[in-house]
Amino acid sequence: MGNFLKNLLKNNTNSVEVINNNSTNQEKNLNSETEKATPIEMEEFGYEQAKKFKGDMIGLTINLQKLYYIFKRKYEKEQSELKAPYVEEKNQKEIEFSAIQASIDFLNEEKIPETERKIQNIKENKIPEVEQIAKGKIEKITQTDIPEQENKIDKLKDEKKYIIAHPEEFIGEKPSKFAFIIEIILLTFLTIYLFVFYSSASYSAFFKDFGKTIDEMATWNAIFDPQAVANAINAGITELIFILTIPFVFLGLGYLLHKFQEKKSYIKLLSVFVFAFLFDSLLAYEIVEKIYSIKKLNSFENMPEYTLNIAFQDINFWIIIFSGFMVYILWGFVFDYFINTYEKFDIVRVKIKEKNDEIKLIEEKILELNNKKEQINNNAEEEKQKEQEKIKILEDEKQNFVSELSSKKKDLKTIQSRIIQLNDILSKILVDIVETRQWFWDFFRGWARYMKECELSDVSINICQDTVVKFLEKIETENRL
Repeated sequence: MGNFLKNLLKNNTNSVEVINNNSTNQEKNLNSETEKATPIEMEEFGYEQAKKFKGDMIGLTINLQKLYYIFKRKYEKEQSELKAPYVEEKNQKEIEFSAIQASIDFLNEEKIPETERKIQNIKENKIPEVEQIAKGKIEKITQTDIPEQENKIDKLKDEKKYIIAHPEEFIGEKPSKFAFIIEIILLTFLTIYLFVFYSSASYSAFFKDFGKTIDEMATWNAIFDPQAVANAINAGITELIFILTIPFVFLGLGYLLHKFQEKKSYIKLLSVFVFAFLFDSLLAYEIVEKIYSIKKLNSFENMPEYTLNIAFQDINFWIIIFSGFMVYILWGFVFDYFINTYEKFDIVRVKIKEKNDEIKLIEEKILELNNKKEQINNNAEEEKQKEQEKIKILEDEKQNFVSELSSKKKDLKTIQSRIIQLNDILSKILVDIVETRQWFWDFFRGWARYMKECELSDVSINICQDTVVKFLEKIETENRL
């Protein structure tokens, strides 16, 4: 087995300190020889060492420790290469450690506190602000606006009581009931007159055929034709509707006279007079022109064509105008007096109705104010609900940050543990586990061969084998990642 076995078989082999007490040159020789040892040489070395220790288990343990020391010295010069993956992993873990620590600091110092500040701001500022604004608006409505409207109602109720108690102050000059009855009678008959006049005159002007001869009563028959309605019925529904509705045009103009006079709108009043006069003039002209044409047809004298100048000189023209226009004006004045008298009789009721209408409007306004209060409350609740939802979102966000922080702390702890483990590995001398295991089992084969030659029991051999297994497990643990 050469120098390798000789060096290993030096004196004082009963202790692992034998190797440590040798000189530096001897250790270098042992390392050099060990590197060159073959499996056969290791097996022979194990056989000879078993012979020296009689196959004893203690001797086996001493030799295993001696061999492991030699192998560790052998691998010292290869540590940089063996530890390179661990150094690289450690550097990577330290970078990861710094990044996670920075992330933890960012979560602890910025993200979580910022989220908590936002939640606190909503709880302490936003929600109270919404409540305070709503409370201010409701208090204004409750303490100012509604009492103000209720005071108006009380005032109007007092005014109603005063009107009922002192009606003479509002009526003024007491109207005559007799005069009122006279006005009703006059207005009724004047209305009948105007209806008969304008229906007859309209029929004569637009539809009546005077024939080829005419008598002295032609004008009066044109103004008051007792057969106007009957003839219109025979003529057709259109003529009937026309002569029955045209009187209402003039009655409507009479009503406008009253309204324009009431509002003192004199320009409009004048325009009504002009329109009514022109319309009556056209009716009168059309009627007297037809009468004149018949007279001209039956006359032996040479009569000129009918013109406005002739119409203005024709008494029949003015009779027709005054029979309608002047009565129409008279109807308007009587109607005006009738309305004024009626309003005087009804003024107390009207005044009370006005007050009731005002009260009703104010009550509606109070109802609107109460609805507004409810709406303000609803809006405030909606705003608060929105803020509560924001708080929930922020709390979920905070919880996510806390969960992320917890996860990162766990990761940091794992990395930190790994860095400590790597530092522990890097502080040791590492050996090639595969090669070392092979050498030890080569050594044990020689040891076991001696024990079998000496006919030692299988139990003893198994105990020695278990010793080698446990020793190798210890080595693997020391060099494990």
